[in-house]
Amino acid sequence: MDISARHTTAILNKLYSVYPLMLDSQGYAELVEEVGDDLTLDAHLLYLYEKRLIETDMKYDPYTLSWSVSAHLTRINSNGIDLIASA
Repeated sequence: MDISARHTTAILNKLYSVYPLMLDSQGYAELVEEVGDDLTLDAHLLYLYEKRLIETDMKYDPYTLSWSVSAHLTRINSNGIDLIASA
């Protein structure tokens, strides 16, 4: 899967808009609609987490071959805010 700069920017901006709060289920649903589907959003969230731009709780289930994301534990961190501010 390709990681889209447009998607990562949209995700960071959404998380920044609710900072210092966590993402809620409505915000997660809006992001799914923005990027196209759950798998695409999960891939981008994982990428941003691995880049240390967000905090989240993601668990991989090898039986269903899918990720479980706790939206209420997902937020932008200071690294992500600094990236947005420098753009």
